[in-house]
This record gives sequence, C-alpha cells and structure tokens, in this order.
Amino acid sequence: GEPVGVQVSCSIPPGFGEKIYDVYEGIRQAVSDAGTSILGGDTNAAGEFSLSIVSLGQVKRDNLLVRKGAKSGDLMGVTGILDRFNYGYFQYSKSENCDFESMLRQAPQIRAGFLLGELGCVTSCIDLPDGLIKTLEDNVPFGLGFLIDDKSIPIGCFGEESGSEVSPNYVHASNPAGDLQLLFTISPQARGLVETTFSKENLPIYWIGEVISESGIKINIGDRIVQPTVEGFIHRFEGFKLFP
Repeated sequence: GEPVGVQVSCSIPPGFGEKIYDVYEGIRQAVSDAGTSILGGDTNAAGEFSLSIVSLGQVKRDNLLVRKGAKSGDLMGVTGILDRFNYGYFQYSKSENCDFESMLRQAPQIRAGFLLGELGCVTSCIDLPDGLIKTLEDNVPFGLGFLIDDKSIPIGCFGEESGSEVSPNYVHASNPAGDLQLLFTISPQARGLVETTFSKENLPIYWIGEVISESGIKINIGDRIVQPTVEGFIHRFEGFKLFP
C-alpha cells in the first residue's frame, strides 16, 4: 500500500508552552520519513497532555496484509534488526549517553510492506512496536503456536559492553518494547521468491522461526526449548510512564 497522510489531535495543558513546537517537529520529521504529510486534525486545551495520530493509506484489495491466516508449517520472517529501541532504553535506564535519534527515529517499512503485499504469498503480517514476544502472543493462530530460533533473531545493538551476553536475543527484541519492523509468515515454498525480491531492492529478510501445530510460544535456545519470560510493552493507562 501507499501512505496518504496523518491526522493529528492534540490536547495541551497549561504551562506546556513552546514544547508543543518540538512535538509537532517530531511528527513532521516522521511523516517526512514516510513520504507523506499532515492532513489536518484538532488542537484543544486540556488538563493534561494527550496526543492521538491516525495514519491513512490506500492498498489494492488483493494486496491487503492481515494479522490472521498463518498455517502450521509456515515460515516466520522479520524485515530488520529488533533491538534499536530497547538498546536505547537500556542506555537511558543506566543514565548512559543515549542515542535518541537511532532509538526513536526509525525508518518506516513502507517499501517492505508494499513488496510483501505485491508478492501475494504472505499468510499473515503485523508490525512490532510492542516487542517480539508481545506481538507473537497477541497474534498466535487459534490452536497453533510459534517456535522461534533464538540465535536467528536479528540483534544489532547490544554487545558485550552492555553485559547483554547473559540474556537471550528474544529478550532484547521484546523488552520493554519493540522496533518499527514487520513480522510475517509465508509457506516454505515461497521463501525463494521473497528472498529474491528483497535482494533485488537491497532489503534484508531474517527467518526466525515457524508456525507449529502445538499451541503456545516456544523459544529454541541452544539445545533447550523454553517458554518466554518477558512480555514486552503492556499498554497501561494510569500510573505508568516508560520514560519517567
């Protein structure tokens, strides 16, 4: 599909002042990265700050990607590394020098989504801002499950300097949130087609697991099959701030 634009609704409390210009500059940068624009919206005074953004796009009906539809035996792929946000948050929580630009300004996967839709072989697809495990939990097919190979999960930011070697890759891809990548499933027969199509456009694809007939989410770590011990970003509406 293609982006059409975004609508922005914002409630501004007393004393917020010129910070609102920084907020809208961030939104402007994001829509520019996506090759689209702000179409309109609404701005009001309120007792506390709130922001709501609706993204609009258009897609051919036959190219529509949906969350449900994965079948047992399908392969699972992702479109990029999955630890940029979480590594930035690790730095932030340790009061280290945090690269907020790399952490928060991530490229939208519009071209990757367009190609997956055009190929016509994708059985399910979803984005990953809540983290890998939370996304899997929210979209596991009824009566089926996911088997994830931990070493195949693409991690590019965590290293020995952060002590990350003691944690599995799935933890870094899941906690406390996630990245702007796509997770999708295809039949094994379509793997070559997907790899060839993405390679021609110099876009990465990582195969991280498969859909299995046994329900639940399982992680293959070395010679062990374990259950995930982290969730990801849980949406709370009172008393919780990711950045206090």
